[in-house]
Amino acid sequence: MNHGGFIDLVKRYSMQIGFDFSLIKCIQINIYDKFEEWHGKVNPIIMDEELYIELSIHKKVIDNFNTDNQNKQQISQSIIKHELFHCKEISITSTYIDWHKAYFHEPITTTKLLLFDTAIKQWSEYYAYYNSAKLYKRDINLLNRISSSDASLTVMHNKLIEGFRDIQMPFSFITDIISFIHICIIFSAYYNSTNDKKYHKELAYIEHSSLYKKYYPYIKDLSYVMNTLYTSYPKWISESAMIEVGYKLFSFIKINGITYSTNDLSDNFIFIKTDT
Repeated sequence: MNHGGFIDLVKRYSMQIGFDFSLIKCIQINIYDKFEEWHGKVNPIIMDEELYIELSIHKKVIDNFNTDNQNKQQISQSIIKHELFHCKEISITSTYIDWHKAYFHEPITTTKLLLFDTAIKQWSEYYAYYNSAKLYKRDINLLNRISSSDASLTVMHNKLIEGFRDIQMPFSFITDIISFIHICIIFSAYYNSTNDKKYHKELAYIEHSSLYKKYYPYIKDLSYVMNTLYTSYPKWISESAMIEVGYKLFSFIKINGITYSTNDLSDNFIFIKTDT
């Protein structure tokens, strides 16, 4: 499949999912690099003061789509449609919220902007995964991301109980926590969209895990909340609603005895010990 053939494919898939293809102003086919972790990317861009979208797909995804291997074809199809559902979500959400704030805000230096930015990105991930999940039911392992996040929060909590009044969350810890949120979002999307037994088994495994069962209520409740948001989307979309979603995404920090240091979240990632 040459570049023109791929564009025709994207047009056809766009029509299938009800997305306006004309909003994509740039399509890049990247030569596959084994050191790259991503297979597709969507970036909002500004042209003539209007919001458009840049779509990037690795060449290997297209190559796999053209093979006789049905499994590889399904994976490639799910990747391409996943990215197009990102495009569709951005085109919808941007009509309900200031897209300058959502996609082109200043560097993240406050807890409030961290929650808002995380909510914007993870909602888009949920929407895209939910709608592409049935094309390829990937395996999802929650434990690795839980362990990294739990270790970071445990370090912070131990510092607080040692006598620190507050503590600034290091960037590496924020990365671990967002990675955990991200895998929970992916899991919730597959769990809700497919109702496949293997995702129920994964959740049950967490529920009975001696080390990480404390995260079971968070994951279970997050799946319910995200499903509720999906069924009422886009009516609920607003800046304040996105911040509330951010609160929900980060709510598991309280399991580890940590909470926010300011009510308006104007601090720069400063956290304190909970009262209980």
